[in-house]
Amino acid sequence: MLVFVAVLALSGCTNISDSSDPGLAKFNAQQSAAEAKVQLATWITPTTSIADARQKLRSQGFTCQAGMPQSPDVRSAMYCNYQPPLPPPPEQRVVTPVAPISWMIVLDSRDGIAVSDFQVSRSPADI
Repeated sequence: MLVFVAVLALSGCTNISDSSDPGLAKFNAQQSAAEAKVQLATWITPTTSIADARQKLRSQGFTCQAGMPQSPDVRSAMYCNYQPPLPPPPEQRVVTPVAPISWMIVLDSRDGIAVSDFQVSRSPADI
């Protein structure tokens, strides 16, 4: 038993998060849009710069690109998408994979520097 514990400690299994930012919990793709907004609100606050928000989302597997603002009072917008990884082939699976959920996060900025608001949507939509 002592050998097993030593192997776990040496292999780094104490860090559950796959994120490159140790301060962020791994994004949970299997949640409602409202739950995702709560999780993301801990990473993206009204004082977070667009660049920092983009970096945090990218560290979680999102791809981000600048886009056209959808409102006249918004100066800039960033669109970030998350596509879940493909499940292993059937012969390598132990259980049936969960339904894949794709995510879109829209970061809005009124001043072009800091995030003023963000929207969260998922596909398929919440049940």
